[in-house]
Amino acid sequence: MMEGIHVDSKGIENVRKLSMNRRTKIIFLPIYKSFADPLVMNFINYIYEFDMGFSFGNYEDSPHIRFVDTLLKRLGHFLIKRKEQNNFTINYVN
Repeated sequence: MMEGIHVDSKGIENVRKLSMNRRTKIIFLPIYKSFADPLVMNFINYIYEFDMGFSFGNYEDSPHIRFVDTLLKRLGHFLIKRKEQNNFTINYVN
């Protein structure tokens, strides 16, 4: 599915220090928006022993493969449908 993940170790340690204070909420914002982002983020959270969170994505941008949809759902990924007037594909084509 993916080849190699490069993680900024110093950045992860900074996040770990912030996470020590339970009153501090941490929000991860992926740089690239794709259906693989939640998989990568959950993998990093698991490897570095962070609490698992949840994420939101666009239904239209998901590959609609049963295995991937099931995996994303189990990882706490919510797919949200765009309204017709907010569909970037239609607006771009028009």
